[in-house]
Amino acid sequence: MSLSESNALDSLEFAGTMLERHDLADCSTPGLLEVTGIRQSGMATASGLNDYDYQNLSSLSLGLKNLNQLSTVNKIPIPPEIMEHFKHIKCHCMMGLFPEIGRAWLTIDSDIYIWTYEQSRDVAYFDGLSHLIVSVGLVVPKPGVFIADVKYLLVLTTPVEIVILGVTFGDSNASPNRSITSTTEEMQLLNKPIFVLNTDNVAITCIEGTSDGRIFLGGRDGCLYEISYQAESNWFGKRCKKVNHSQGLMSHLVPGIFKVFSENDSISKLTMDNSRRLLYALTEKGAIEAWDIGTDVNSVKRIARISQNDIVFSAGNILRTIEPSVFKPVTALCSLSQEDSPQFHLIAITQTGVR
Repeated sequence: MSLSESNALDSLEFAGTMLERHDLADCSTPGLLEVTGIRQSGMATASGLNDYDYQNLSSLSLGLKNLNQLSTVNKIPIPPEIMEHFKHIKCHCMMGLFPEIGRAWLTIDSDIYIWTYEQSRDVAYFDGLSHLIVSVGLVVPKPGVFIADVKYLLVLTTPVEIVILGVTFGDSNASPNRSITSTTEEMQLLNKPIFVLNTDNVAITCIEGTSDGRIFLGGRDGCLYEISYQAESNWFGKRCKKVNHSQGLMSHLVPGIFKVFSENDSISKLTMDNSRRLLYALTEKGAIEAWDIGTDVNSVKRIARISQNDIVFSAGNILRTIEPSVFKPVTALCSLSQEDSPQFHLIAITQTGVR
């Protein structure tokens, strides 16, 4: 064996040893079960009640004593061409982020503007709606349904319709199978909507997509909807339709009867756990629902619901010395994947910061 071959083998062996060492280090990192101190299944613990639960900066090394816990890293102004449109605003605007493509979005009445927040450039917009935009969502499309250039779907809802636009990146004349970097390449919205659906007089409050291209909507009527779509129409149905998962057969036959005897609890937020195929819904009154979305639109079912009163009661039994009002209302949900924790599924965050 030559000297160069021997050195190559030594390098490979060293690299393998380093990988094993890092793998062991990753495995030794405590999971959420250990961090929360739960030793038996079904038992609840609490933290944040004592001073030692919070790190005192004065106890840190000299170089960290004056550490700012919060600081502004950078400020990116809204592009001036968008700011010009604020002069003409009539009644409503919303703003948010699409971190998966490195962009911010802003609606002004019936128009939407999207731009990269790193450099404040590459502004895309759509002004083809005639009604006020009430919710916005960005989802990945189902594979094989659209042309390869369509990398995302932009879902816009108004009081009367749901509009789905195709999102492309880079040069449309280039190879559709090329590698796309959505955070750096120019974004374009297709001129015409791919799908337009009627809301049936139900305002859509939130939109959530799955990793395999399904689209779920939360309604102001408290119902969970799904937009079911396919490549072409067939004998079994339309190319695109809106399905209500919260109502059974009788409510479809007589849709008004249930509204007379029940009070709506609007869905305010949706969050998806793709690893377990679970969708969580937070309602306006603080209830949390868990849905098993199954493999297709016909296998969706609600598996659990807990009201705000039940959450407050359960938490109050664990922390009897704490004022119950801190446990409500729940304002945010954060789903945990199996990779995050095999034991835990969801984090609910209240207005006061309790989790």
